[in-house]
Amino acid sequence: MEKNPPETGQERSPGDLVEQTADFIYTVDLEGRLTWFGKRAARAIFGCEPEELYGRKFSDFQSAEDAKNCNEACRRVLLGEAVINFCVPITGCTGEKSLLSVNAIAVRDPSGKVIGATGVAVDVTNRGEWSDPLKEVQKLPQKQMADNFFSVVRANEALMREISGRKKAEKSLRQSESRLRNLIEKSPMGVHLYRLDEEGGKLVFTGGNPAADRILGFDNQKFIGKFLEEAFPSLANTEIPDRYRRACLDGELWQAEQVVYEDGNVKGAFEVHALQTAPGEMASFFIDVTERKRFESSISRSQERFRAVFDNSGDAIFLLSLEGVVLDVNKTACSRYGYTVEELIGKRLPDIDTPEHAVHIPERLAVLVKNGVAVFETDHRTKDGEIIPTEVIARLIKIGGQKVNLSTCRDIRERRRAEKERLELERRVLHAQKLESLGVLTGGIAHDFNNILTVIQGNIEILQLRCGDVCASKDNVTAIERAARKATGLVQQMLAYVGKTRVTMENLDLSELVREIAEMISISVSKKAAVHTNLAPDLPPFEGDKDQIHQIILNLIINASDALGSKVGDITVTTGLATAESAGIEGPDRGFLFLEVTDDGCGISKEEIDRIFDPFYTTKFAGRGLGLAAVKGIVKAHNGLLTVESLKGAGSTFRVYLPASQKIGETAPRQDEARGSAGVCGTVLVADDEEAVQVVIVQLLEFAGFEVITASDGLDAVNVYRKNPGRFDLVILDMTMPVMDGIEALEEILSVNRDAKIILASGYAIKDLESRVEGRARFIQKPYRLKTLLEIMEEVLGKKDSQ
Repeated sequence: MEKNPPETGQERSPGDLVEQTADFIYTVDLEGRLTWFGKRAARAIFGCEPEELYGRKFSDFQSAEDAKNCNEACRRVLLGEAVINFCVPITGCTGEKSLLSVNAIAVRDPSGKVIGATGVAVDVTNRGEWSDPLKEVQKLPQKQMADNFFSVVRANEALMREISGRKKAEKSLRQSESRLRNLIEKSPMGVHLYRLDEEGGKLVFTGGNPAADRILGFDNQKFIGKFLEEAFPSLANTEIPDRYRRACLDGELWQAEQVVYEDGNVKGAFEVHALQTAPGEMASFFIDVTERKRFESSISRSQERFRAVFDNSGDAIFLLSLEGVVLDVNKTACSRYGYTVEELIGKRLPDIDTPEHAVHIPERLAVLVKNGVAVFETDHRTKDGEIIPTEVIARLIKIGGQKVNLSTCRDIRERRRAEKERLELERRVLHAQKLESLGVLTGGIAHDFNNILTVIQGNIEILQLRCGDVCASKDNVTAIERAARKATGLVQQMLAYVGKTRVTMENLDLSELVREIAEMISISVSKKAAVHTNLAPDLPPFEGDKDQIHQIILNLIINASDALGSKVGDITVTTGLATAESAGIEGPDRGFLFLEVTDDGCGISKEEIDRIFDPFYTTKFAGRGLGLAAVKGIVKAHNGLLTVESLKGAGSTFRVYLPASQKIGETAPRQDEARGSAGVCGTVLVADDEEAVQVVIVQLLEFAGFEVITASDGLDAVNVYRKNPGRFDLVILDMTMPVMDGIEALEEILSVNRDAKIILASGYAIKDLESRVEGRARFIQKPYRLKTLLEIMEEVLGKKDSQ
């Protein structure tokens, strides 16, 4: 609305005012047909010449459903009801769609009979950015509605000036005044009328319309005749009194919003328009826009909160177009990727994603458009080229009526690292479980094999004892014995792998052990392999099991020979001294010896190194089974360390570190110097559930001069012993028997006679069993030779004799 009307030198007619407004001011008859309207607005809204609109209805430009609603609203107006902010969707003559907000009232003749309707239609098609225009339009078209009413008021004012002084126009003037009064009375806007007091220059309230009573919540008529400041004290200290006076005196048009705040919130708000109705008189039109202002305030606060969250988020946030162009970013994005805001805005997604991920951008955007959200992982590239694993949560949102991509980007480097560690831990746990399961299986197989080998070894000894050197099959018996010993060694390797073999410790010379098996080495390696030794002299002794250390040396050299394959190569065996630091061993430096086996063969890849100590794993055409796995188990049993250095195609170096002995000067007797039986004798109770094993042990002990009583299981042995405890000098119990095992039988026998002499025999590894009996019995590992058994029996019985 213009504050200062143009000075054209002549008054404007009502038609001129109507034609200047962009809103569609119209009248219809009782059938709802257009009878009069503003031509300029008609062309803009309906897209056709005015002549084409006369006699047509709004419903002619609507769908069937919308026409039904429009006709119903028209019917209500013609019944005398005012329609406020009614939404009228139309399709113009050109096919363009528009949304009109209509305010309409009935037109009556002097007798009060409804003869038609008049109204103002405001085009609100492009107003606002609300999700529901049908709701929001009810909040916002009040200003336009006010302008339209002001246009009519000014039109009537101009009409009165135009016909003033003309005697023949008095009737028209009265009709115009009547229409103005009718318009004010029926207006949905609140209207207050004032006149300027000639004496004091104050504004006197002269009346108001029903809408003013409804909006303000009280009867305004009681204030008639009072000054503005007296009638409405809250307006006294505002600019309104001065503006109203200027409207009365100068005819200056004025409009403004008056907003009252309380605790930062909108308490009340009015949109006010003031205009002169006659010299010294004015009208104030006002509407309650409290809800609208609250809505706008809420939107503003919401935008502020969004910006605060946007800028202070710990995640990088990108606002992108649906084509993947950066529109805005937050501070985190700038700091993470090393760009300024200006540098990032305008970039495209391929500038941020790595090339291997950029190829997936179109399909990810398609998912976003289809579902409204897309979640995926990608790799982002910083300005410096650093790659950052990123989780992206992209959402489709509306800003300014436009759909955009709001992408939250989370740095998942720590998550990836933790996931990698978790997978590695799972791999290790699974590997440990596999080895544990294999250990259980190995122990069971070793037990069964050792029982079988006990029978074989025992029968060989019986043949040798009976036949001596005159046996015609001596060579065959010797061959069987050699095979049995080899099988025994295989079982020991199996037990060594799971770390459960019993170690017979003695002080040993590492260099001497290499020399002792030199002949075996020469026949075990490829003819194309040249074995070189570099053995340190006068090494301090270390504590170890001689047979097992021999096995370590032999297995490592055989492995080196296999690495050479069919080519000619060198294998070097080195011994020497090492410190804990050079060995990479934590703890006190007690001194270490090392055995090193180096080859110039095919080498081992980094991936294979982690698996070469797994049982039965091999990179060769034909694997040899437990080789390196057994080496690892034996080294572990000797409290040593095994390392490997290798490069694919450049050979390998295996190094075994063994702690030097702290018992200098002590040496164990050689096997061929060990004592045999000293002629001990007595009665022995033998309990074993394997009949073949039982028979062999009985024959061997009887040959050695013992009386032997047998039992088929642990319970049987306990019952036999209880009948005559004093009869038995010694009890030999198998560890694994039905009904009652060896440990349980041991407890029962000791409860009968706490001084009973007991030997426990087992085909299982007995390393972990000794702590369970706490020195109350001796162990012997199956298979065993008669000489070994007699030595242990002599030791046990000797303790009895010395007591």
